[in-house]
Parts: sequence; structure tokens; C-alpha cells
Amino acid sequence: MHRGRRDKVWSWIHVEDLARAYTAVLREPEEHDGRTYLLGDARRVAPLAVVEAAARAVGRTDAVALAPIEDEKPVYRVFDRDEIIDSSAAGAALGWIPQESDVLAELPASFGQWSAARP
Repeated sequence: MHRGRRDKVWSWIHVEDLARAYTAVLREPEEHDGRTYLLGDARRVAPLAVVEAAARAVGRTDAVALAPIEDEKPVYRVFDRDEIIDSSAAGAALGWIPQESDVLAELPASFGQWSAARP
């Protein structure tokens, strides 16, 4: 189920890209002490598209159900907006560039790996 705006877009990050950023920080931790880096790829992908891709990955063929955000708890309503990350500070300080930047293309393989690893 998808709640809220159908057209909202978010930044996403692949776990491998996240690991590369952490590794870059750990190479010279004193250089990055006290600094905060926002991490995300440059693509803006709608959460609805991710939910639809996830549904297809698990074999669903029906349409994703939509619901108004007002049905959700107030604490979650903040997510009904665009969430775009600017990773330029991480790029400048760490030499970090996301390499796995297509959440929709990666989702089926990620689900397959997760499924295979389950007992």
C-alpha cells in the first residue's frame, strides 16, 4: 500500500554506496570528526514506483493500493513530501560518488538475494 502523494520523490542509496562512504570516512577518521554527510544518489524516484517494483519482484500483478496520508499516524505524515538529498559535501570531502544508483533496476536482484538468504 502507498499512502499520500503519488508524485512525491525521494533520494535513495544502495547499501554498497553507503558502505563505500563509511569506508572512506574510516580511512581518515580524524579528517571527518564531527562532520555530517548526507548520502543519496542524484536520481529522484517516487516511493510509489519503488512500492510497485517491490510488488512485481514478489510476483504481484495487481495494482498497488493507494490511501490518503490522513489515515496514517501523524508522526508518519512528514514523509508525504519530496525528500531530496544533496550529497555534494560527501563527494567533495570523501571523493564519494554513488555507483549503484538505480533503485528500480536493483530491486528485483536485491529481493532475490534476500529471499535466497532466508532460512
